[in-house]
Amino acid sequence: MKYRREIDGLRTVAVGSVVLFHAGMPGFAGGYVGVDVFFVISGFLITTILLGDLEAGRFSVLTFYERRARRILPALSLVVLCTALAGALLMSPHQIGELAESVAATALFAANVYFWRSTDYFGTAAEEKPLLHMWSLAVEEQFYILFPLLLLVLWRWRPNRLQLWFLALAALSLALAEAGWRLKPWANFYLPTGRAWELLAGAMIAARLRGAAPEPSAAGRVLAPLGLALVIASIALIGEGTPYPSLWTAIPVAGTALLIRYAGPQDLAGRLLGLRPMVFVGLLSYSIYLWHQPLLAFARIELIGPPPLPAALGLMALSVPLAWLSWRFVERPFRTSPARGGFSRPAIFAMSGAAIGGMTALGVAIALSPQTVERIYVAALDAEGRARLEAIETAISSRTEEAAGRSECHIAVQYVDRAALDARLAPCVERYGKATLLLGDSHMGDLFGALAQAPEAPPFLLRIGRGGCVAHRRLWSQPTHPCAYDQVRDLVAARPELFSSVIYVESFALVTPDPFAPDPEDLRLELLDEALDWLAALPTPAPRVVIGPKETPLVDTRLLDPARDLAEQIAARAVDTAPVVARIGDAWRAGAEARGFLYLDLQATLGAAYPRDAILDGALAFHDADHWSLAALRRYGPPIAAALARTGAPGFL
Repeated sequence: MKYRREIDGLRTVAVGSVVLFHAGMPGFAGGYVGVDVFFVISGFLITTILLGDLEAGRFSVLTFYERRARRILPALSLVVLCTALAGALLMSPHQIGELAESVAATALFAANVYFWRSTDYFGTAAEEKPLLHMWSLAVEEQFYILFPLLLLVLWRWRPNRLQLWFLALAALSLALAEAGWRLKPWANFYLPTGRAWELLAGAMIAARLRGAAPEPSAAGRVLAPLGLALVIASIALIGEGTPYPSLWTAIPVAGTALLIRYAGPQDLAGRLLGLRPMVFVGLLSYSIYLWHQPLLAFARIELIGPPPLPAALGLMALSVPLAWLSWRFVERPFRTSPARGGFSRPAIFAMSGAAIGGMTALGVAIALSPQTVERIYVAALDAEGRARLEAIETAISSRTEEAAGRSECHIAVQYVDRAALDARLAPCVERYGKATLLLGDSHMGDLFGALAQAPEAPPFLLRIGRGGCVAHRRLWSQPTHPCAYDQVRDLVAARPELFSSVIYVESFALVTPDPFAPDPEDLRLELLDEALDWLAALPTPAPRVVIGPKETPLVDTRLLDPARDLAEQIAARAVDTAPVVARIGDAWRAGAEARGFLYLDLQATLGAAYPRDAILDGALAFHDADHWSLAALRRYGPPIAAALARTGAPGFL
């Protein structure tokens, strides 16, 4: 394959956009499209090499994976090792446990699956995950498990139809991506099904050029600059709110494909990309990509928030010399062929197995031994640090549902098993008569737990529901997350006189586009009417009571570092949710009163302000980012019960 300087320059555009996006550089809101540029380049280069081997009759799957091991694993192993050591020094026990899991996932090239199940790529918490960027490596390696074998089959069957086959497969993958962002956006973002078409776009160009450089042409002098313009425009114009990957992704993918297909020394785009500084950074791009995210993540952890832009840019500049060192002393030696004094194939496979096995064993051992990690961590703390750690652990362990239920007639179930539930309800009906029915998501779990701590609350409480289950049909009817609202309707229809009142509450987060960056001007308030209409349709004469949402600082208790002052950390991390909670509360009140429901302003009842009240007499008020701890349940239960009595809710009078 003929070496092309402009492709190394294109790598610089890709890694530069990703790095500046993560650093928070203005004008780079779509910098994450650099990953898509990498995917197209990778598909082109790998397919070109494989086609060269097939044409020369030397195709070998072992040779292919040997090349991948030489290219990927040495620098990856170094960065993962350094990241694990830094994490042991700078992270809290919980963060160390999560890092260990991501180390094992990275070693097994399953980081995309791990982060799909645990992390919003654009969320605030993602910024403190040092190995988050390994998801893209996992996508590539998963694609390359099957692609060489597929190419071999197609080569032997229809070698002259490769571009058509690649086009058909790419169209299928793009269709899955376009459907995926609507149905399963995070699975679509992280998994290879919605990304394969980007690598196949590069493969189509490879099948066209067959290792040759683009020939000068009038079309190329226009299309190559157009391709560069498309890539740059996508970096500037695509943003966090853009569905991705989707048809929007075709902009950077098409731009990259045009550059690979047409750019060369004969056109402006090729000359710009072929400049010596662009080529130099492009040669280091893989290592720069590996180093930049750990540097930024640890800076955010240490500063309890994003570093100032000059500091972030300084860290990104530091990734260049680190990348040069790992390229010069790690990447190059392992990529040298045995004929030139490099490592042999058996040695490469042996070291690769040792690296993968070592990283996996390290990650699994730490993830499965949190007590050992904590003992080591505690030994390094002073007396104040140990007290803070105890406060954190006490809060985390006080789950609301477990804390509730001091009375045998304080009943909480996720689903309705009529026979089992009737057996539990019968003695309570005989003793107390009617029940107060509590409905909603996990924030109703908080309310149930708080009322269960209050002597003024009714002795007979029935809470039906689970986290994420709200009375918006489009949300509760998801087959992957079944909720009990149809069962509740059937129960109420069968026993309409059982209930003294029906109380509903839910988190504000389900009607916000991003709860960690709430925008009062961008809310799905129409969902509230769905919930209110559902409540109104319940076949019972019992009064309905709607409780407005509560503010939370959205600071995950598990991320607090006991080695540092807790109040300062909470103040630095807290999100101001007051504006969005106030607007949603107003909508709840208006909708409830229009239907004749009672309404309770929970936030006004509590008078809590954050971050001030995130710590209550030395105890943390939340056991995670937005659910109350046992200390908060005990503090807030009595005033909530008293406020419901003032509102006129039956059972609280």
